[in-house]
Parts: sequence; C-alpha cells; structure tokens
Amino acid sequence: MMSNKTNIVGFEKEFANEFKKQLLQQYSEKNVIPECKLGNFRTDFAIIKEDTKEIIAIFELKMSKADSFNQQQLSGFNSRIKQLIQTNGMDVPVYYVLKSNEDQVPFTVNRLFQEEDDEHKSKFTFKETDLPTYEDLLRRNSTAENYENKKSLREAFNRLKFISPILALIIFAIWLICKICKIELTWIDLAFLLTSSIFAVFPFVKRIDITQLGSVEFRSDEQSSKEK
Repeated sequence: MMSNKTNIVGFEKEFANEFKKQLLQQYSEKNVIPECKLGNFRTDFAIIKEDTKEIIAIFELKMSKADSFNQQQLSGFNSRIKQLIQTNGMDVPVYYVLKSNEDQVPFTVNRLFQEEDDEHKSKFTFKETDLPTYEDLLRRNSTAENYENKKSLREAFNRLKFISPILALIIFAIWLICKICKIELTWIDLAFLLTSSIFAVFPFVKRIDITQLGSVEFRSDEQSSKEK
C-alpha cells in the first residue's frame, strides 16, 4: 500500500516537472511561480504579471482524464474557482491540466464551463484549449480590470444617486423646521450642514475615477469622428 502511494506521488512530481518545462517554453521563468499560495489556497502553478507581480493565470494539475470526473467533483472545482477569485479580488482564469497514463498525449489543458443539457439542467464540463500566450493573458487581465473599474464606477454613481436626494430632503427639512420655529441659522450652522453633506457623499465620490469619464468621452468622440 505504501509503495503504491509512493508511486502516485512520484508520478505527480514527474507530471509537475514535465508541465513546468512546457510553461518555461511559453513564459519567462520569472513569470512562472510553482506551488503559489493564494490566501488559504495553494495552486500548482501561477503566471504573474512582470511589473506588478499580479497573478494573471492559475494552473491546476490533475492525474485523470477529462471524462472521469463526476458532476459533484466538477462542482467542487467550480466552487474553488469562485473562492480563488474572491480571494484575489479579480477574475483570474483557471486552467486544468489533465494527464492520464492511458492516453498517448502527455497532457491536455482545459477550462471548466457550465452549460445546459437537453433537459435544461445545468452541468459542468471540461473543454480542451490551447496554452495561452503571455500576451493573451495580459489582454484578458486588462479587460477584466476595465470591467471591474466600470462596475465600481457604476455602483458609486448608483449609490450617489440614491443618497443625494435623501440628503437634500434632510437639509430642506431642517431649513423648513427652523423657518416654522423661527430659529435663525448662523453661518456656523450652515457650514456644519454643508460639511456633513460633503462627508456623507465623499466615500462615493472618491470611488469615481474622473480619468475613466475622460477616456469614455474621448473614445466616443473618436468613434464619432471615424463615422463621419
């Protein structure tokens, strides 16, 4: 029994070394991080961005064929992906590298997808793909960052739209009560109301990157000039 377990560990190490050689043919050695720790998780390999050291891809090694996993196992893989994404704070692509001693090919690179079957039931499945280039990963990372920035911007605007009328109503109510009760507001009182309003909306305004608005307007102007 001990010998069998040792053989499995030996195969896994051989598989990891074999795949690492393939990674080093595709990426620079300083971009390849083996056994990368990400929060409470440890991934087999990670590809990092050269300048920021940000993780832009994760590779998980599995000693099995794609069709040998049941739906419960695949669902578990999907849950792990979600937890990894939440830990990293960004949508990082996860690639599953599968190897079987029964196959002639050394290994296959796969992505996990969720789709519906003929009975409209959701199921997970592995789909084989090519090993992405470093440039492909950078482009995907840039797209993901833009999406997150736009999402954050949209959320900030929505919250600002929600809180601004409430603040205006509160200030108006205070002014109206003071008028009815014939209470004179001093400049200090007015300054206090204004300062309180600014501090209330500041967290939402802070999240709005004005350069994003400029870039959107610039792209729109550029697009309209091309159409002309």
